[in-house]
Amino acid sequence: MNYQNVIYSFGNNKEGQLGLDSKKLKINKPTKLSLLNKVTQIASGNSKTLFLLSNQVLVLCGKDIVCFREFKLPLRQTISNKPTCKSINCLQTKKEKGIEKIWKIDSTEKEKEKEKEKEKEKEEEEEEEEEEIRKISVGNDFFLILTYSGNVYSFGDSNAEGTLGLPKEIVSANKPTLIKEFINNPVKEISCGKQNSYFICENGDLYACGAVDKGQIGINLQNAQFQPIFVAHNIEKIFTGSGSNHFFVITTNQKLFSAGENSTGQLGINKSIPFQNELCEITDFNFMKIKFIICGPFFSNLIVKNNIFTAGIFLESKNQYRTFYSFTKIENRFQKNQNFSEIYRGNEHIIFKINKNEIFISGHNQFGQVGIGNDDEHIITPTKLELPNFNSTTKIKVDCGFYTSFIYSPYLEPLQEDFLKLYLRHELCDLEINGILVHKYLVEFRSKIIFTQKIIENLSKFSKKHLERFFIWVYTGIHQYKNEKQIKKICSTIGIQDFNSKSGIFPLLRDLKKLFYEKSKSEFAIIAQGEKIYAHKIILIARSNLFRGMFLTIKTKNKLQQIEDYSKRGKQSIDLLIKYLYFGSLDIEEIDEKCRTELIDSVNFYQLNRNLNLIPLVEKIPLTIQN
Repeated sequence: MNYQNVIYSFGNNKEGQLGLDSKKLKINKPTKLSLLNKVTQIASGNSKTLFLLSNQVLVLCGKDIVCFREFKLPLRQTISNKPTCKSINCLQTKKEKGIEKIWKIDSTEKEKEKEKEKEKEKEEEEEEEEEEIRKISVGNDFFLILTYSGNVYSFGDSNAEGTLGLPKEIVSANKPTLIKEFINNPVKEISCGKQNSYFICENGDLYACGAVDKGQIGINLQNAQFQPIFVAHNIEKIFTGSGSNHFFVITTNQKLFSAGENSTGQLGINKSIPFQNELCEITDFNFMKIKFIICGPFFSNLIVKNNIFTAGIFLESKNQYRTFYSFTKIENRFQKNQNFSEIYRGNEHIIFKINKNEIFISGHNQFGQVGIGNDDEHIITPTKLELPNFNSTTKIKVDCGFYTSFIYSPYLEPLQEDFLKLYLRHELCDLEINGILVHKYLVEFRSKIIFTQKIIENLSKFSKKHLERFFIWVYTGIHQYKNEKQIKKICSTIGIQDFNSKSGIFPLLRDLKKLFYEKSKSEFAIIAQGEKIYAHKIILIARSNLFRGMFLTIKTKNKLQQIEDYSKRGKQSIDLLIKYLYFGSLDIEEIDEKCRTELIDSVNFYQLNRNLNLIPLVEKIPLTIQN
């Protein structure tokens, strides 16, 4: 099995931003990038491109860089809020009737406790020397880097408008620099506009910095913001573009807002004004599930189900434009059976990922960024790209720069790539749900962990940091520890003897937001690539029994044949069933009538009748202890 990733790039190469061994100023068809391997993420801007390798090395190419420049994040910086004590054996003095009496405090027990605490802190410090990168994002040739610890780093050629989120005296940063405002306020999502940086913290607060002359941060201000400033509460998602001066947010109660430049109506607020400097609600899509919002410099596209809505300048045909000041449904130029799975855009071109792994592309082609091998200025109808080395099972990612395109299969560790096989098999029952990889071995391991009252009490003895890492390991089979000493200690404490999990160093999740810190309530949230998966002790127990019934009792040939037959006719329903068990809810819009019937059939097939009452709740009702 080949674990090396394949990368194709095309478009503007004037500054060498495609990373190719070529002096051509533009590349008009997909060209294999062979100078790098083990690439897991790509972020392409105007004249520079950043690559993240599997060993956490960052590689930069483009303007003013000969070939490539490599660097790593600095060691994690932490700020302790604990008071310091100069001496363990303290002396306390008190004057009484003019006579000074001295009491020596008996601190034998305290001394032991503090020594243990110091030992624990030292162990934790050794394990947390290096930051693990979760996401990279790019604006107009400045970059943001989000780590699994919730820290954010930035670097770029200019901080003139405050784009880097660093103090005003820092003119530029040629290496990743920590944005200190978020040290004690972890960030879960980052995004870059043309001259702005946006941050969503774990508590749902939105912060922004950078230029304000076109209302780009959603606050009525006169001067550029050099340090992140609070914008709004309860933000779930943010959408912007590396060449855009506007942005959209979706709140936790699913309301849509926009702010920023509106010179061509790109905000979709039905107003002919140059910019909107405060968040403005768009009510046209209330109670609808918005799949994607993509922002170009002069227009925005919004996708609901398989319908495309546009605001701003719209290229109707060659050299014929229309301007929309509110989101207007446009003709879907794809066939009815072609559904968007993902969509990306550069400044003036769009890449569609259709069905599973088919890539279509359209838009302006002045630099060859549409990649169809000719120099036509406009490609109106989305055209399919034929990419060698990719097939229906290849995991494909896409990144669009201003006038560049990258289509690639991210590097996967051998263990991770094995997980991506079909899960309805006797030996390999694998499934990927937003980054959570499920394997039969891990299912068996998880089924041993029934979170009883005693186990919860035992777990509470460990520090939150170690518990988070332990649960990441339990859920993914991949841990962040440099050694397994602490894992074995936790396993021993809660009575689990089987801790021979295959280890890795690349965490897939920033795991528990809350831990089991109350006797009667043990609710927590797992963060998986921006999606929240809510779990409760009751659900965990149900999952353990469920997986035991689905996968671990498969012994007879007859049962194997049943599984094989069932997998052919109900894979989608089983995907949804397992997704439901992980998320606690499903969106009714995702499920057609046939699939709903198959969901109930799945429950019956796997003899999960006691869970049958869960299926009618799929209409947006989260699974909680109450229901």
